[in-house]
Amino acid sequence: MTDAPGAGDPGVPAALSAGSAEPWRAPVAAGALEAVVELPGSKSLSARALLLAALADAPTTLTGLLRSRDTELMLAALSVLGARFEDLDETGTQLRVTPAPLPLHVQTGPDGVGRIDVGLAGTVMRFVPALAALADAPVVFDGDEAARRRPMAPLLDALADLGAEVTHLGEPGFLPFRVDPGGGALLRAEGARVAVDGSASSQFVSALLLLGAILPGGLEVTPTGPVPSLTHVAMTVATLRDRGGPARCARRHRPRGQARPRRCPARAAGRC
Repeated sequence: MTDAPGAGDPGVPAALSAGSAEPWRAPVAAGALEAVVELPGSKSLSARALLLAALADAPTTLTGLLRSRDTELMLAALSVLGARFEDLDETGTQLRVTPAPLPLHVQTGPDGVGRIDVGLAGTVMRFVPALAALADAPVVFDGDEAARRRPMAPLLDALADLGAEVTHLGEPGFLPFRVDPGGGALLRAEGARVAVDGSASSQFVSALLLLGAILPGGLEVTPTGPVPSLTHVAMTVATLRDRGGPARCARRHRPRGQARPRRCPARAAGRC
């Protein structure tokens, strides 16, 4: 181990420390470094792994999970829909997930309505409302003030087209809103199809592909506009395939995706 260089060492950039006028000098290694660094899990993969484990047909053990505010919000949201989670180590990066049966049993308040705080987590505000269409009670979604400025209309329109009942509780197309399962019509659907404008966010497309993983007849999703960040849609498809779901995408000039497993099979252990 080497000591940090002093304030007079040449060639070392200085930066002001927070709350101090004294410059902070970054330490410089005297020679080559050799170390093993354990990287944190991916936020995007962690969200998809948690959601699919919460809807699987058997308990799942996830390892390498990222623990962050977004992860905690996803855990809380899926718990409202009936999934159960158990930490298996002190770091919280290994988790045992007990899935929720269909229809998803909502933890409701005295008014018979469930409530989910999405914070500012895009995966929670876009992925979880689709699941509320498969629940046994209505669910209200809200989040941080900044989250209320993020678009939701394409997803909500698609859910309404699939038979869910969507009630806007503020500005239409934004948080807060309520999703009612609409009598469970989506659970009875066979060969459902839906179009969604994915130009504002690829998460709208991913949300519907994840939903299709547990519909009886699957779901064909057709984006109606250019989809940004197609790599994240590809990540969703790969995540479904890794868990046994026959998801596929059509050719690039005809953007379309299908997810057709009845319930995404759980694995004894999965790497996030």
